[in-house]
Amino acid sequence: MPDNARALVDGVYEQKIAASAGLQTISDVAFGKVLSQRSVAAQNLLRYDLGYDREASDFLWDKDREFSTRLGEESVDVYLARKDIDGQLRPLVDEIDFCWEKSRLSVRKSWWQKNSGTFQCPDEETLTCFRKRHHRPSGHIVLVSDAGEASYYSKRFGLVG
Repeated sequence: MPDNARALVDGVYEQKIAASAGLQTISDVAFGKVLSQRSVAAQNLLRYDLGYDREASDFLWDKDREFSTRLGEESVDVYLARKDIDGQLRPLVDEIDFCWEKSRLSVRKSWWQKNSGTFQCPDEETLTCFRKRHHRPSGHIVLVSDAGEASYYSKRFGLVG
């Protein structure tokens, strides 16, 4: 192992070496993001010994509190749909109000890119029409049966890849 290997490793993984003037702005932005994520995470810390209890955190939880578990990860909207006898797309949830929104899932973009090839999806023309009609320029559609099932989706377990 080279004599200077320790300095190289420390330079990559520690904050001891200052960034050059040209990289200082980028370094500051990256460090700010790390501090921001730490701050959000610190508000959601739990005491494991208390289990699922409101007293397991110093943070005062209320019933409407939601916790983000994907800090900074980009996500995509996936709509579960079926085709009717005329070949038209219909939302899985067949209700009058907000049927497409009730048929929507949000998944990590990296997960979608990895697994989307295993799902049955409509052709590009149908997808483009859906996106324009429903004002969802980056939405994706996964087709399921009329019963809301497929080898990659079940009502009990959700979308699996």
